[in-house]
Amino acid sequence: MIKEVEPYKGIAGIYEEIRPSYPQKLIKDVINKANLKLSDTLLEIGAGTGKATIQFAEKGFKIDAVEIGKDMAEIL
Repeated sequence: MIKEVEPYKGIAGIYEEIRPSYPQKLIKDVINKANLKLSDTLLEIGAGTGKATIQFAEKGFKIDAVEIGKDMAEIL
């Protein structure tokens, strides 16, 4: 039997509200180090509520994001 693990169940809204976004320098560093181009499609696994997803999307990237937590995915 596989047990479902959903650590943010019931508190995803609070997480989204209080969790700060990532520093812009970190996002820029990831783009530069990975040599990403705006024509690239990114795959984000474990996207949570989409904090990083939004920041990469604002830079112009297309993103396929996966989140198994139902509460987190609803916000994502």
